Amino acid sequence: MKNYTSSVPVEITVMRIEKILAKNYATQVAKEYKNGEVHALTFSVHNPTTGKDSRIRLPVEKKGIIAALSNQYKRRISASTKARIEAQANRTVWKLWQDWLEVQMSLVEMEQAEFVQIFLPYFWDGRRSYYEMVKGDGFKMLPEAKEPK
Repeated sequence: MKNYTSSVPVEITVMRIEKILAKNYATQVAKEYKNGEVHALTFSVHNPTTGKDSRIRLPVEKKGIIAALSNQYKRRISASTKARIEAQANRTVWKLWQDWLEVQMSLVEMEQAEFVQIFLPYFWDGRRSYYEMVKGDGFKMLPEAKEPK
């Protein structure tokens, strides 16, 4: 797992992410907190085609990272070890988001992808992401694969 040993504090990584977003399209950045920790970043981007702003939400789901980090222990995990694993999971997931954003912005800069193409799953209507909308519809919007002619 990439960044599983990151020692960079979450606050520093989130600040770096905000700088990346501010440099690349974001007009606003907001933090969502859960139990005193940053749980998601939501940012606005201006869509020159529609003349309106759209929101994008980058969520943090630590459960899977906690499970992956916990798998290295063959015995019962103490409360202090569990707390260290949860703190590491938080550092790891935000560092992964930072790396992902840096790569995606490089692809946009080199015209290998468009901004909307990359962020489409994360567009946010205030309740759910575009991905969640498509998933909730049973992925019916996805085209069926056809045999090449």
